[in-house]
Amino acid sequence: MRRKTSPRRCLTTTAAGVVPGPPQFIEDQQFPEKIVVNHHLIQPNDVLSDLRTRKERLIFTIQEIEADDVESMYLGQEYLGVGIDKFNPHAQKKQLSFADLAGLSFLVVQDIGPWRKVVEDNIPDATFLYQEDLKAMSQISRYSNFPFFFSNLTQVTSATESRFGSDNRNAIEINDPHNHLEIYGTYLKSERRNIQPLLKELAEKWPK
Repeated sequence: MRRKTSPRRCLTTTAAGVVPGPPQFIEDQQFPEKIVVNHHLIQPNDVLSDLRTRKERLIFTIQEIEADDVESMYLGQEYLGVGIDKFNPHAQKKQLSFADLAGLSFLVVQDIGPWRKVVEDNIPDATFLYQEDLKAMSQISRYSNFPFFFSNLTQVTSATESRFGSDNRNAIEINDPHNHLEIYGTYLKSERRNIQPLLKELAEKWPK
């Protein structure tokens, strides 16, 4: 008698991060398994406990974590760009440094994790208008000329596209030695068989 083959089990992976970009990026991709994304940022000190208690199966971190039961896989870099009003002289440039942005006022998502220290430490005399409500930020972005940040991971998401509004801003690359974070996928070693194929596929899709 021919043995029946059982259908492939549909796996569900819960994913979160210590930075917002990777969870947004993975949510926008297509994978065989279901990805449930937690957009509330994980505090770095909670990564191990959240994995060990199975609160999350995958957490994006900015450093490699090695423990008896936890490991990390390098995925790529995240870096920022800036959306600038087309009437601003900077908008005609292909690249800017953080120093070039000195003195400007920026609309910024409230919870950007370690990126907050990066921009505050490296853009002199800047004002950061932090917004907790993403819908409100999109509205303000569309009807104001405040510049805002996006990353190589979030540039093509619908949220970022809505902030560019009616084509009134240019997307400018920030070329600066401080403008990068190394991103890793961190998980329990017992989950390696399920998580590593997902991470390898994600690394292949990673924006350069």
